[in-house]
Order: sequence, then C-alpha cells, then structure tokens
Amino acid sequence: MAFFRSMNTGGESNAVSANDQAFIDIIMGADGETYTTINAIKNSDIFTAIHTLASDIASSPIMVKNNGIADEMNILYKLLNERPNEFYSGYFLKFILVANALLNAQSYAEIIRDSDGNPLDLVHLRNSEVSYDQPNGTNEIIYTYTPSNGKQRIIKRENMLHIKFFSLNGITGVSPLSSLKREIESQEAGKKLYVDFFRRGANLSGILNVKKANLDDAARKNMKKNFESTYSGDQNQQGILVLDDTMDFKQLEVNTKVLEIVNNYNHGTKQIAKAFGLPPHKLGIEQTNTSIEQANLDYLTNTLSNYFNAISAELNYKLLSYPLYNQYTFEFDTRKFRETDAKTKRENVIALLQNGIYSLNDALAQYGIASVPNGDKRFMSLNYVDIEIMDEIQKAKAKSLPIPSASEGGEGIE
Repeated sequence: MAFFRSMNTGGESNAVSANDQAFIDIIMGADGETYTTINAIKNSDIFTAIHTLASDIASSPIMVKNNGIADEMNILYKLLNERPNEFYSGYFLKFILVANALLNAQSYAEIIRDSDGNPLDLVHLRNSEVSYDQPNGTNEIIYTYTPSNGKQRIIKRENMLHIKFFSLNGITGVSPLSSLKREIESQEAGKKLYVDFFRRGANLSGILNVKKANLDDAARKNMKKNFESTYSGDQNQQGILVLDDTMDFKQLEVNTKVLEIVNNYNHGTKQIAKAFGLPPHKLGIEQTNTSIEQANLDYLTNTLSNYFNAISAELNYKLLSYPLYNQYTFEFDTRKFRETDAKTKRENVIALLQNGIYSLNDALAQYGIASVPNGDKRFMSLNYVDIEIMDEIQKAKAKSLPIPSASEGGEGIE
C-alpha cells in the first residue's frame, strides 16, 4: 500500500484530506492566496527574517560525531562545512538551502556519490527544476530533475537532500509565508500611505493671504516665487518677515498623527517574527529586562534548535547508510550562541580546564594558540574522589579517630 499519494509536477499532492485542506485554509487564508517569493523578499521584515535565520544557520558548523565524539577530520565534515562542490563554499550551500526552504517551502541538493556509494559532492538544485512523484503501487518516491538547458533525469530518494521545516505529510513543505498574507498586505498599505503622504499630499508650510486684490494665476505664481526667494532657504533661517497691511502670512502645522500611527504600528512585524519562530528583537522590536545572553539562549532554544533538528534529521537519513548510522550522527555546533561574549567564553574554558574536561592544549586551541609540550595532560582538584572507593576512604578515616568512652556519653565503636 502506498504511503503517499501520487503528486503532480509542481511537487504538491493531488489528494488532500478534508482535515488537511481545512488546516491549509486556516494558515493560508480562505481564499488560498499566497505571497509570492519575489514580492516577499522586497518586504524588509521578511528579508531580515530570512537573512537572519539563513546566515545564523549557515555560519554554524555541522559536527560529525563518531559515537558522540566530534570528528573534524571526517570527510563529511569537510563536505558540509568547507567544500561541498566546486562552485561554492559550505556556508553558501547551507545559506541557499535554508533561504529557499523558508521562501519556497522546500529546497533540494543532489548527493553525488562515488562507485562505493560515498558522498563526493552536494549540489543545490533549483526548485523550479525539480518535481517528485510516487509511482502507483510502490512505496518509493522519485525526484525528476529537468534543467532548463539540459536533459531530464531521475534522481533516487537517497540521493536527494529535501529540506523543509513544516509539512503536513512529511514530504511536501509549507512556507511560513503562507500564513502571513494579511500581515504583509497591511504593512504594504501602511508604507504606501506613508509615501503618498509626501508624494501627492498638499503639504504646505504656510498661506500668504493678499487682501483686496484680484490676482490671476500668473500674478499668484510670481508673488509666490518672490516670497519664497526672499524668505525661504537656509540663509533665511530665523530671519525677520516684513509685510504691509495688505498681506497676511499664516504658518501651517503638518498633521503627523497618521504618520505616527503608521510608524508605531508593529503588529505586522510581530506576526512575521512569530511565523518564523524569531524573537521580536531580531526584527528590531526592543525587549526590556532581557540581557544579550538571555536573548541568545532563548533564540537558540526556541528558534534555531528546531531548524537545526530538521536539517540534521535529513542529513542523518540521507548521508548515513547502514551501518554508519549506528555509529555516526550530525549535530550543529551551537557554542557561538552560548558564549555571547569574551567573559562568558573565558569562564567556560576555565571551568572545563579546572574540572579535567579540557587539557591545557584544548584550552589554548579555543583561542587559536599553538599547543605546548606536555600540554595534553588533564588536571583535577584533589577534593574530588572516585565514588566507588568513597566508603573505603570514610572507613579508613573513622578507624583513625579516637574511640569515645562510655563515661563521656558515647558508645563504643567496633
């Protein structure tokens, strides 16, 4: 029995249950309209959200752990973080995949393998050139790659990284933009009002009233020109205005209450931050009573960890075949978010050194300092003892103590 219905060339399922469709209507809006990628990236809040997440994830190394121990010499570490292919670096591969998954609901990278099945290259493929389907009566999903200037070919599921952060069926991704149609529209309307206020509004600085005069258009324009040339400009700031009894000048105040409402309206920004799982301060909304360290830990725990886990799960599933997945795992290095400043890093390194977790050379390596001879030894405080011999040490101490006499109110100790 097939676990996933046949899909069309757009990569979306043809068969959607009533419950799934109802949920899609909720997150997309009843009219089913969505905000296109090109327009979305022109929105400054959307751009900031995408750039923040993509750059923070791309700049976090993906560790290859061998039975829980980080192995930076592993070829997969180099592949993911340094040189995934001959076109771009590991940073930009991760950036491209995350940005496309957020904007377009999903992103793709083909795994090029050698004759033994080991990954050699990871190459990003455009969403518009990839579709996927499940042949009738099978449990296999195949990807079809149709380049604009090349020959169509089939890519097996195990050779395609398919990154997505939200899905109703585990295959088709859903973009956070799907739930932001109204918020983006309200933001754009506010910006349009702000621009139109200055572009088309009659924002006059004052009114010059000429009494007992019947001026034609030419005379009014000439008087306006003469008045402005005499009293306007930087050189006439704080100058003296001289008028006769036939003229009256009234300074106008610009009504900026509408502009204040537009400038102070940040509901749309908060909704965009919420949809992407970002804390509001990442989009410029101030947070009170929160330190940088607390904000970064909250960002790591409640936002980035979810994106990290989604990517790591796909890497574990596609890059590690049997029996490697019993030994190796992928995990993002999050130290830069936990060590927000030099003081925090120094305190962490000292604690690890004093408790025997780091050797002296390990501590030096954290600051890019070359190792020293005999620096690989680890040291611990003598105040710590092996728990298995704790009872013996206590008994030995007890035997060396004087035995209290019965006359002193104590009982003999055998």
